[in-house]
Amino acid sequence: MKKTALLIVLLIAFGRSYAQTQVTQTVNVVIPSVTLIAIVGNSTQNLTYVAPTTAGANMADVSSATPIYLQYSSMMNAASTNRAIYVTASTSETSLAGITLKVVATVPVVDAAGITSNGNLGATGGVINIVTPQTSGVTGIVSTGNPVSSTPKLISGITSGFTGTTATSGAALTYSTTMSGITSAQYAALRADTYTVAVVYTLADTI
Repeated sequence: MKKTALLIVLLIAFGRSYAQTQVTQTVNVVIPSVTLIAIVGNSTQNLTYVAPTTAGANMADVSSATPIYLQYSSMMNAASTNRAIYVTASTSETSLAGITLKVVATVPVVDAAGITSNGNLGATGGVINIVTPQTSGVTGIVSTGNPVSSTPKLISGITSGFTGTTATSGAALTYSTTMSGITSAQYAALRADTYTVAVVYTLADTI
């Protein structure tokens, strides 16, 4: 009888030790929409034509000596499909007629470990003509400001991703300039000088 009573007491005690009460905590994980873009160092780029060393020769075309890195962070919102990096530019240098200025981007490779970059960073849009030759004045991209649907896309198809922030992280930009195809009249109008072009990169939802 004593053993039975002891067993009942132990069972009651065991049952009480596992009695529970609960409370619910709501946790909201909030991911904000992000659209950030920057150029590492953002220093002025000088594309200096190589003067000929032989009489009768032309200037040698030139490209930027080292890549310039374009870094960006993108977190899409629910309403967006994808984003692009648009190129706009402006110049008042009408004497640039006949000179071609181009830029091309190499999209960064996503690090498998996700250390330097991750996500969908888009695909290159090919070579962009910033300034293209014409008989008088300049053509190409000559209006800075908000991009429109016809604005050239340097990189397209971006969704959510980040390039990394080290000195060599991001899309590598290479500028080049050439006198190839310049007419006699255009060449005759050229003068030794520094000609300034403002190039603007805009990360925005695809228009």
